[in-house]
Amino acid sequence: MLCASGARNLSVGYGPRQETTMTGAPRAGYRVRMVGRGWMLVGVSLLAGGCTPAESSEEVAGATEVEMSSSGSAEPSTSGTDNGSSTGEPDAPDTRRCIPPTDISASPRTIEDAVTLLNALPAPVDIACFLESLERPLKIVATSSTFSAQPAFGAENPRVFLFSGDLVMSVVPAGEGVKLLEFGEFVDEFQTIKGEVELPLEGELAPSDPYSRILFEEGSGCGLCHRNEHEVGAVDGVTQYASLAYQPALHHALAEEDVRAAYEACADTDSERCEILSALFDHGPVLFTVFSEDLPTFGG
Repeated sequence: MLCASGARNLSVGYGPRQETTMTGAPRAGYRVRMVGRGWMLVGVSLLAGGCTPAESSEEVAGATEVEMSSSGSAEPSTSGTDNGSSTGEPDAPDTRRCIPPTDISASPRTIEDAVTLLNALPAPVDIACFLESLERPLKIVATSSTFSAQPAFGAENPRVFLFSGDLVMSVVPAGEGVKLLEFGEFVDEFQTIKGEVELPLEGELAPSDPYSRILFEEGSGCGLCHRNEHEVGAVDGVTQYASLAYQPALHHALAEEDVRAAYEACADTDSERCEILSALFDHGPVLFTVFSEDLPTFGG
């Protein structure tokens, strides 16, 4: 499990809620820079994580440049994938295998939303399938930290956090956590409900599956690392646990150019690693964001 950060407005130490409500435009005072195909947001407070018995926090890459107004006029459109229509060019064909039905949101804001999306995709639903189904632009943080139950596997195989509303999800392209999709859903500024599913998915997920997978003794495996774990509800009789969210130590943060270099170095596009990296970058803009400096860190 991910058990290293949580999810609501992705900010585990949020502090004065310096956030970019992922569903809308960043608040005044945030700066954005266009880097390659993506945007980089700085000053955002986010955080996600999952849990298995041991986990860790996340990190980020940052940069600053153009002051952003509260109207968010500098933020790119979030309506679907970037198919060139904004440039006046003919729409490129959608080459994705995993396209969600039109009545299913490709921007899950909760763990429940993510389960609904997973169940709507064509089987087998693996990590690459789920990533390519998500609405663009994607907002991500990448870290090389190994302090997690879903550790990075070297800088070329980072742990990647994806932010959507109150939900933070994480994946890795290689290593022991490569089959896991971790969830953290923020319930307040500092705590997130944790969850996890294992892919590929052949059948249908039950709404309680993300929570039952992380149960451990009298709580969840996430509670071994995330402090202040407590019950916040139940789904089909399975208890949901929330706990403190963390961010990874900043010295593990990976810059956009490092992550893109790993993707561009893929020679074997049929490998699981390259399929995951391609699913991340091939289907529209990717925004590299940062966690709030006020968030507590986990791991060395």
